[in-house]
Amino acid sequence: MKPPPFTYLRARTLEEALDALAQQGAVALAGGQTLIPLLNFGDLAPATLVDINALPALGAIEETPEGLAVGALARHAQVESSPVVRRRCPPLAAAARLVAHPPVRARGTFGGSLAHGHPCAELTAVVAAAGGQIELRGAHGSRTVDHTAFAHGTFDRALAPGELITGVRLPAMDGAAWGVHEITRRTREYAMAGAVAALAVDRGVIARARVALFGVEAAPRRIGTVEELLVGAPLVDAASIAVADAARDAAVPRDDPDGDSPDYRRHLAGVAIGRAVAEAVDRGAHT
Repeated sequence: MKPPPFTYLRARTLEEALDALAQQGAVALAGGQTLIPLLNFGDLAPATLVDINALPALGAIEETPEGLAVGALARHAQVESSPVVRRRCPPLAAAARLVAHPPVRARGTFGGSLAHGHPCAELTAVVAAAGGQIELRGAHGSRTVDHTAFAHGTFDRALAPGELITGVRLPAMDGAAWGVHEITRRTREYAMAGAVAALAVDRGVIARARVALFGVEAAPRRIGTVEELLVGAPLVDAASIAVADAARDAAVPRDDPDGDSPDYRRHLAGVAIGRAVAEAVDRGAHT
């Protein structure tokens, strides 16, 4: 299949990109791992493709006093292998390893994944778990929004026309107790259910828990009832706490394109969160 005709612009500055994106029918091209198939299948017909790959400043990954700043153009493979990411937010590096196949990870970008808004996006789940901030910029200025205010639902995000994601700021998740787990039908396919768990431990007791579910609902989100169960518990007991039951009760399954029942998807939510927490406990017990 061939894409419909469009004008191609390779932006040399961020301002040039934003001016072009402010025009009707303009779409940003970064890694293209979702955009190009949409074009080829005729699901998208932009008037202009604004290529932002010549803006290397958007690809930086930097340590900040609070944690981590990841540029929108950072490739999944770059996130996966970054020493800074592995030190300051190891669940993000682990989640990047779960994204599709190596060629996709070599081209796909962090910002592109967030902008697409797929409910199974692994990196978006880490942003949700961490309470990350999305940095947006348009021709009329910039703004920063919490992930909870950004990801409204399946392919539904708070991205105004002409706005570009420029980066993401993540609080540090550098404790030793963390886990990332996903359940797929076949290796490297989208997750039927997945979870991120990060437990801050003080003298053997869980002082703070961040647990996010993805793949089951319309968008990744933190599961507060599971977090409340874990906080105050000894780390060694966390795997035996009924987090799977709490996750099943809290999950709100989206319409499933594969036809699995809501009860089955709630069951998978419990399994995924239970395994992510168990992985976090095991990692914390051996460091």
